[in-house]
Amino acid sequence: MRRARVRHFVYMEIIRGCQMETITSRENAKIKYACRLREEEKLRTADGLFFAEGPKLCLELARGCTLQTLYATEKALAHTPELEAFAGKTVLVTEPVAQKLSGTKTSQDVFGVFEHPGWQAADILAKGRRILALEAVQDPGNVGTLLRSAAAFGFDGVLLSKGCAAPFAPKTLRASMGAAGRLPVAPVQDLPQALQQLRARGVVCLAAAYIYLPCAFLGVAAAFMALIVRVLKNAFAQAVHMKDELDYTI
Repeated sequence: MRRARVRHFVYMEIIRGCQMETITSRENAKIKYACRLREEEKLRTADGLFFAEGPKLCLELARGCTLQTLYATEKALAHTPELEAFAGKTVLVTEPVAQKLSGTKTSQDVFGVFEHPGWQAADILAKGRRILALEAVQDPGNVGTLLRSAAAFGFDGVLLSKGCAAPFAPKTLRASMGAAGRLPVAPVQDLPQALQQLRARGVVCLAAAYIYLPCAFLGVAAAFMALIVRVLKNAFAQAVHMKDELDYTI
């Protein structure tokens, strides 16, 4: 408890020394603009900026993107020492203002406005060899998860066709855990043509597709697969004379 009070005191001294701006009105023009960035993809594209929420996400994005403005409450600054690095770009906000900025039920009290990294599809196509291409993946959570996985596996970039969820929309950013800030990701107008360019460079293109089966066929499909597994199990077991030791289930 004492350590927390000391930390809070230190941050208040930093705030006073930097003469940090404080916003107390929910109707402030900067707050309204940040809320629009949170909601409007056209504005994000036109201004080359995007909005993020949460101390961990903002710190992760700051590793690959330029932070323009950080909005935070005093409590958040006191609890996240790493934010001290952005003291010159930080604007203090009150709890009611933080609630307005928040796109979730429970505010995380830290919000960042970042410059778009400016990834271009042409650069990804010209230099990348391990590239993830998504076609019409509309769910932000799915796109974010795929971006995070591509970054974890060391991919060179991600291409998004028309109809994909925006990579810098708040829900996508949360799901990607900031991966879009360090992994080149860009939209393409013509995905088949982009894949042809990669093949012309000698890049091997592999495809995976989700096949939808109506409910009426699910039982038949499951029974068919179970039969195949059972036949293979018996055949393999007879071949190696160890039937009792095998246990394949579906």
